[in-house]
Amino acid sequence: MRELLASYNDDAAFAAFLADWRAILDARVSEAVDRISAIDGVDGLILAGSLGGGQPWPLSDIDLLPIYRDDTYDRAAAEVESCRLKLLDEWSRQGWRTGLDIGRLRFTTGELARAFARGEPDPVTMLDDERWYHSIDKGYGSRAVFETDGLATALVRRFTHYRFDPNVVAARLARSAEAAEACLREIDIHLGAQRTGPRLRLIPEGDPMAPDPSHGRVGRARQLARPVRHPV
Repeated sequence: MRELLASYNDDAAFAAFLADWRAILDARVSEAVDRISAIDGVDGLILAGSLGGGQPWPLSDIDLLPIYRDDTYDRAAAEVESCRLKLLDEWSRQGWRTGLDIGRLRFTTGELARAFARGEPDPVTMLDDERWYHSIDKGYGSRAVFETDGLATALVRRFTHYRFDPNVVAARLARSAEAAEACLREIDIHLGAQRTGPRLRLIPEGDPMAPDPSHGRVGRARQLARPVRHPV
């Protein structure tokens, strides 16, 4: 679990982190934003996840969704990854490495400008793009922490506006159901089972450990037993 969430030097260093975790996380967010936004070609940064939504806890990752200028996309993304690794190394040597997630969920100024120029895009159609599918969840309640042209703010508004749109929720539930059916079919193939009764539920219905497909973070938060604000 420690390797998945972060990295530590020793128990004393981790205890020191826990004693002032919120201030340390806030400082690391500022440091990451300052250094990444200084890279040529980075035109916007959105702070997503629990920190962006104002619900952090000591093991929160720093989730950043970048917006790159089209003509510098590949080079800027490579420089961002190099900066990310340097920050992780520096934080590790401080006693506790906070996770820094800034990778495949990324956009360009050109594609966003074109999408917004056509008015409000169809959110269900946009879910066909894996970046939008996952970003609309991770970016719910997020905030723009750096931008040069207002596109980050516009993107945040759409993430939060559409996340619980009834059509979006229905589409996500349908996709989850299809994925579950595919898993069950694969199990049947591998086990060669002859089904004679109802399917086995690996997690009983109503169990608090069961994930909520209408909001991915809610399910994960239940598993970690931390307080969750349920949007209405």
